[in-house]
Amino acid sequence: YKKGHQPYVTHPVGYIRQQKDGRVLIKVSDDEWMTYQLYVWLAGGGKKPHENQFARLKPKYCGLHYSKWQKKHIELVTHSENLERNTINRFPPELISAIRVLSRLKREIENE
Repeated sequence: YKKGHQPYVTHPVGYIRQQKDGRVLIKVSDDEWMTYQLYVWLAGGGKKPHENQFARLKPKYCGLHYSKWQKKHIELVTHSENLERNTINRFPPELISAIRVLSRLKREIENE
């Protein structure tokens, strides 16, 4: 590109995009993107998280559209806390076996 010109696909600072995996990112500078949860947390006056922490939505607000997120909907959790919340072992044994059977059935259907 000529000096001073940018490609037409360049997005302005403040542009919000949603990735295929569902994560929402916001452009905070010309070459830096940040998760929108962290941006809302910091904009609401929250402290910057430690190395082993990250911002995530509280479980009861997971269905809320990102345009309505506020600091009260977001929490800081450690990676180990997040793992405990998302593991299959948090369910009762009967439900764990049912989940595993259903997963095997889905795998067999997909492979046929």
